[in-house]
Parts: sequence; structure tokens; C-alpha cells
Amino acid sequence: MRIERRDKILALKEARRSKLPLEYNVNGDIVHLGKISFGCSACTARHSKSLYAIYTGCECNVKCPYCYYDPDRTDDLWNTKRKMQESLETLYNFSQEPNRDLLTVSYNSWGETLMYMNQLQKASALVRKIEQATGNKIYNHTYTNGMFATKEVLDKLKSWGFIELRFHLSASNFSEKVLKSMEYWSSIGGITTVEEPSLPEYRDKIISLFPRFADIGVKHLDIVEIQITKDNRKNLDKKYPDAVIYNDMLWHMYDEGNVYDIIEAALKKFDGKIPFSIIDCNSRIECARNSTYTGNNRILDDANWNRPNWEATFKAVRIED
Repeated sequence: MRIERRDKILALKEARRSKLPLEYNVNGDIVHLGKISFGCSACTARHSKSLYAIYTGCECNVKCPYCYYDPDRTDDLWNTKRKMQESLETLYNFSQEPNRDLLTVSYNSWGETLMYMNQLQKASALVRKIEQATGNKIYNHTYTNGMFATKEVLDKLKSWGFIELRFHLSASNFSEKVLKSMEYWSSIGGITTVEEPSLPEYRDKIISLFPRFADIGVKHLDIVEIQITKDNRKNLDKKYPDAVIYNDMLWHMYDEGNVYDIIEAALKKFDGKIPFSIIDCNSRIECARNSTYTGNNRILDDANWNRPNWEATFKAVRIED
């Protein structure tokens, strides 16, 4: 892989974007077609007191070659069991503050979140206490490869107050079992998002699944440009020797316009009336994550999420329906 200047890559992106009916928010750093998942909004407001991230753990049941974490990580090696407990203790302290206006909670992991159901259950119980104390509904969401998302597990998550699940389909090689789990999650009222790395090897498969996504009730398709670290550089260098990498707060592998190929295919497939949003989660998201935005910057929320007075409670980003 070779290094290229950031300004050159951004110019290539803008030239391609200018031909598509995209929306730009948060100073142009968030690019999308259709509404953005409310789960996505948490990434742009990490300094807001209305947000909290529950830490689950670092272990995973698969080793994706593009993963930017150490493939040999364990909870014991990374001492993450202590971090998990500290995360619960902090949330407990929040639960004792009835005036705290917590808007959204994400369940974060350096691995597979559904391997940590005990942690999810404990944390969601504390979230419910905050809801009862404040009278406010909190937006619970998490990321999963879906391999452990049985009906029993999904029913538990729904009963614990989870609203959105973000499925990483390629981790299971687009498993039919996971697709059926997504369908079930949608059928019981959950918001279903697909989040995939922006790699050319997955483009045709994602496009072929458009009708299935529509039938399942997928609300959002989030295409993420790959972050480069010491833990995935060798794998990616071997697989994509001619790829370009660039630094835009963090190192990323330029997707060569892959996300825009997907957007164009969706516009054509659905004759411009796409049943789910498509989000270009590109390197500029790091700028949105590391800044506090005010004024007329905005993120569009999911149509199924409804809570009044967002603008008063969500300080870092103004949300409109």
C-alpha cells in the first residue's frame, strides 16, 4: 500500500459525491443518503453529558483480517474485566442522579458484545432505573456480528430496552442465520442497521442483498472506510498491495469510491426511492467525533425514534425530525 496526500483523496471523494443527491451535516463531515440512525449520532457528540458508553469486553468469536484490534486480545490480557466493572460503577452513580438527562447509551466493545450478556443485563437494569427516575426514554443500541443473536437473546435485549442493533454481516460471511436474526429483530419492533467495511470484495454481495434488506426492514446501511493500525496493516497490505492509505486524524485505506458505487446501485435499483438510508462513514467522521458542534449543524434521526426536546438535551449536535 502506498501513502497519498489527504487533500488529494478528499478532492477525489468530493468529485464523486458532487454527482450524487447526498446530504452533508456537521460541517460537511457526515455524508449520507436518507436519514441517519440515531445510533450514529452518538459518535458525533462524545463530549455531551447526555451520552454514555457501557464497556462490555474485548473478546470476539471471529478474527476479521481488517479488524484494527490485536487479534490475540483477551479480557485477562487487556485487563478489561476491571474496566467492565468500573463502567458499571460509573453508570450506577449516574443512576443516583435523578436530574441527569441521559439521552442515549451505547454498549461498546473491542469484540463481540453479545458474548457479554451478563454485562448487558446489569447495565440495562441501571439504565431502566434512570428512565424511571427521570421519566425519559433512553436510546439503547449496540453493535454485533449477529452470530449469537438467537430469538431468545433478541427477546431478552428487547425486554431490556434495546432499540437499535447494528449488524456486521460480513463477519459471518453474510450468514443466512444472521439475516433471519435481523428479520426477527425487525419483527419485534427493533431498529435494524447493517454496518459494513467499505471493501470492494463485499460490494457486489451488499448490492445483491438490497431486496432482502428491504424485506427484512433494515433502516440504515452504514459503510465504513477501513482504519489502518499496526494490527491490520500487514493483512491489508498483502490483500490490497495497490491500495492507497491517507491520514485524516487517523490512518484510513481509501475505498476508491466503493461506498458511492453502492449508493448509485441503490438509487438505480429502487428508482430513487430507497427504503433504507446509506451512510458514508468516511475518515471525516473522526473530525465530527473530536469536535463539539453547535449552531445549525444537524443529524437526522430514525423515523421510529420519538422523544421531545432533543435540541435542549443533546448539546453537541442539534437533532431534528
